[in-house]
Amino acid sequence: MIKAFILVNEQHAHIVIKTLLRKYFETDIELVENAQTAEMVLLEISILKPELLFLDIKMPNTNGLEVISKVHCKECSVIFVTAYDNFALDAFNGCARGYLLKLVDKEKFKHIVSDVIQKIRLEKKPKKIQIR
Repeated sequence: MIKAFILVNEQHAHIVIKTLLRKYFETDIELVENAQTAEMVLLEISILKPELLFLDIKMPNTNGLEVISKVHCKECSVIFVTAYDNFALDAFNGCARGYLLKLVDKEKFKHIVSDVIQKIRLEKKPKKIQIR
């Protein structure tokens, strides 16, 4: 199971993400926590070590780009869920694996999350050493 964490500032978007995860990825993803502030998410990420983070761009007192600048990209994949399309380039430069616009389209959600799950699993696989 891949451990996931949600930090979005709108209750509706939070509920939509949780619902879609349960509906389509119940056997793949375990939701480990839901933080209410960026400060809480950084502390909880260091403790819970999720492999996937659903993150908003604009939040009170910070933004998602600041949060991912403090998260190690190799340890936690990030999918942004936001109302702002103009931050996509900065997000991908900051190691985002996906970028979804609110109101979340379920087909795009399924596609992006499936792709990220596959990449996480590939990264977890031990590398085979070939001897010649």
